[in-house]
Amino acid sequence: MTKERATEVIGLFALTYPYAEIFKAADAEDLKRKQAALIGVWTAALPDLEDWVAVLAANLCLRRCKYMPTVAEFKEAAEEIQRKFENEAHEAFIRARDAVACFPGKEEKMMGPRAWTVIQAMGGLDAFAPIGKSYDMYRFQETYMAMLRKMPETLPAKKLRELVGRK
Repeated sequence: MTKERATEVIGLFALTYPYAEIFKAADAEDLKRKQAALIGVWTAALPDLEDWVAVLAANLCLRRCKYMPTVAEFKEAAEEIQRKFENEAHEAFIRARDAVACFPGKEEKMMGPRAWTVIQAMGGLDAFAPIGKSYDMYRFQETYMAMLRKMPETLPAKKLRELVGRK
C-alpha cells in the first residue's frame, strides 16, 4: 500500500473511530505526529497490498469492525477480497472456456460481458483459444485482474481526500 493510500485509509479511520486511543492527542501537532507514525507502520506492514484492494478492505472493515481495525484485521480483510476476485477470475475463465467449447457463435452471450471484455482485451478469441492449443488461463486471469485494478474505487478517492483534508 502506498503512503498516499495509507494516509487516506488512516484519515478515514480517524473520522470513523475518533475515540480510538491513537487519535487522542494533546494538540494538533501531537495528532499529526501520531498519525504520521501510524501511516508509517501501516505502509511498512503492508508493502505488497495494492491500493485498489486497500480501498475495498477499508470499506469491509468499516462494515465489520466496531473498533479501529488492527493491521492484522485489515490484512485479513484485504486477503479475503483478493481471494474473492481471484476466485471470480477463475470462475469467469471456466465460463468463457465452456462457452467457446460448447456454444460456437454464441460465446459472448454465454460467457457474460466481463469475460467477453477480458477476451477482447487479450486480443480476441484467437488469443484466448488458439486453434490446436490449450486455453490461456494464466493470461485470462492476469488480464481480468488488471481490468479490476482499473475499475473505479468503491470509496471515491476524491471525496475521501476531501474528508481527510487533502486536495
